[in-house]
Amino acid sequence: MPLAQDRTSDARSGAAGAAAQARPAERPRRTSASAIAPNVLDRQFTADQPNRKWIADFTYLWTAEGWLYVAAVVDLFSRRVVGWSMKAEMSAQLVTDALLMAIWRRGRPDALLHHSDSQRIVASSWAV
Repeated sequence: MPLAQDRTSDARSGAAGAAAQARPAERPRRTSASAIAPNVLDRQFTADQPNRKWIADFTYLWTAEGWLYVAAVVDLFSRRVVGWSMKAEMSAQLVTDALLMAIWRRGRPDALLHHSDSQRIVASSWAV
């Protein structure tokens, strides 16, 4: 029997012990957006220089301590994460902290396109 099947059957039978926790049935919900900016990036995921195009996104994952929300900012020139933030709750501060870290690490860009597809999730708490 392959190792992966052993682990799966152990987890189903309860043999994994107290370390295994069931994931809650309910996941975080998206909120409706009052205003979403136009897509200026238009799927042009290349940049000629650093600090010209940053993209941002966030996700959530289940941990032994509950949901963990992670936001990241990526420079399209270097393809590196230049800012990130993690919190136990989803808020506008989560994505703001990731953007502020990117600015702190890379300096304040002269001309920057900052794009995020996920602003509808936290749009209700943004002061636009």
